[in-house]
Amino acid sequence: MGIGKFGVIGLLVCFVLVGCSKYEEGPMVSLRFKNTRLDGFWIVEKYQMTDVNTGEVTDAIAEGWINDKKAYVEFNKGGVYNFVNPDGFGTESGVYIIESGRGKNYMTIQRHSEWGEIKYYIKKLSNDHVKYYYIDEHPDDPNRKVKFEINLIPKVI
Repeated sequence: MGIGKFGVIGLLVCFVLVGCSKYEEGPMVSLRFKNTRLDGFWIVEKYQMTDVNTGEVTDAIAEGWINDKKAYVEFNKGGVYNFVNPDGFGTESGVYIIESGRGKNYMTIQRHSEWGEIKYYIKKLSNDHVKYYYIDEHPDDPNRKVKFEINLIPKVI
């Protein structure tokens, strides 16, 4: 007696769903597209910088660079990105695209500023939490690297 047509289809669906998770901390399966999950206003819950060479951690909110009560990020399905930080280091805008490669999802943001394009690696992308990071030069020493981690939660409007 064989598995049958439905058994084979069920096994295939299980293998596909198990292979879908591309986030370190994200949902294993989501029926919503990535851009749809990201669409909206998000409050900056965490903005942390870690010196890759020394392990020293700096909390941008505690330092006053990011206002955790007013700073927010806006993404819309059309690819528009806005970071608004009224009492900190300012505001920036640009366009974004979410891509996949080598088992990871990443978001490339082309900013409308002197900082240009940057690639953020997405750790978690769910309806109620977004976590991403990027690695860049240390502000004081271009020979050192810093990992910037950003966590966002939905902004209630």
